[in-house]
Amino acid sequence: MDSSSTSIIHGDVIAFGATPNSYSLNQGGPVIVNAWRVEISGVISSGGHDVTIIAREVAFLTPDARIDTRGLDAPNSWPAGNKPRRPEDGGTDTNGTDGTAGIAGLPGGDAGNVRIYATRIKGKLDILAQGGKGGRGQDGGDGSNGGLRSRPPAEPGNDCVGLHGERGTSGGNGGLPGAAGRSGNGGNVDVYLSTSKDVLQPSSVILSLKGGA
Repeated sequence: MDSSSTSIIHGDVIAFGATPNSYSLNQGGPVIVNAWRVEISGVISSGGHDVTIIAREVAFLTPDARIDTRGLDAPNSWPAGNKPRRPEDGGTDTNGTDGTAGIAGLPGGDAGNVRIYATRIKGKLDILAQGGKGGRGQDGGDGSNGGLRSRPPAEPGNDCVGLHGERGTSGGNGGLPGAAGRSGNGGNVDVYLSTSKDVLQPSSVILSLKGGA
């Protein structure tokens, strides 16, 4: 649920998009628009916040007109090559210990919900309420170097004979990469039409989509 403070935009004709004197749908929190007519030109984004429109007419004026409440993508907190230190770098082991597993990426932001109450929708109804992308998991750490072994002592009386040293221990395996962050939840989209003067008394539902992970 969007816990940010709600902004209310009201008037006779409220325009959003690339038009003179247009409003921004991204107010830093949920937005309620109350007007006789709401005009949408191009893609207007709420920055992942909820949008409620109450109007006699909602007009999508341009071919690319869209209400976009997509959640924000997670920041790339673990770029390629960012990984935990090798075990020996921490001063604890030199005998081929496996690397440390990476940390999971951050989750994507949830999309905002959209509710429209109107008596008429003009143009192509286009709403995108998709969750944001999850962040990249951290690379796993490198395994530690294999340990060294000394050669066995020479047998008595054979000190001048060279002997092979024993094979060192294997190096550790690299750590598992961190899991990718989960995507954000999609928003709910509900569009209601009313045949009465009171647009908040809907007589039909023309679109109802429930978001999810």
